Amino acid sequence: MAEADSKPGHRRRLSIEGELYIKALSRNPADLDSLLAATDPDIKFHLVGPDLPVMGYKEFQMFMGSLFAAFPDWNFNPVVVEDNVKGDGVVKGRTTCKGAHTGAPLGGMYGPDVAPTGVEMTCKGEFTANSR
Repeated sequence: MAEADSKPGHRRRLSIEGELYIKALSRNPADLDSLLAATDPDIKFHLVGPDLPVMGYKEFQMFMGSLFAAFPDWNFNPVVVEDNVKGDGVVKGRTTCKGAHTGAPLGGMYGPDVAPTGVEMTCKGEFTANSR
């Protein structure tokens, strides 16, 4: 069973919900089918940026599909910071994502396509997941 950070230097076991979601996020490279299977169909997906709408499952699926196609070696490296505290299946955490743009052109939903550059990208983010 995976473990989660609750305090620096302290590890604890994950709930079943946390285990499923973190397993899906931890595959290197990331596996789209596993991630989608562990994602709540009522997801509200936010990207940071001006005028970007809150998106649902279909948009999440399209975004992640284009991301994984553009970055075939993409990985999330998730760290859980709060896991199922209220017994509601909610898992909160941080990720440091990394991958090289060696696959399909990137763009589509958010602007013109950019041909593969071979450049490695790193980004940090937070997630709140309500696992099924």
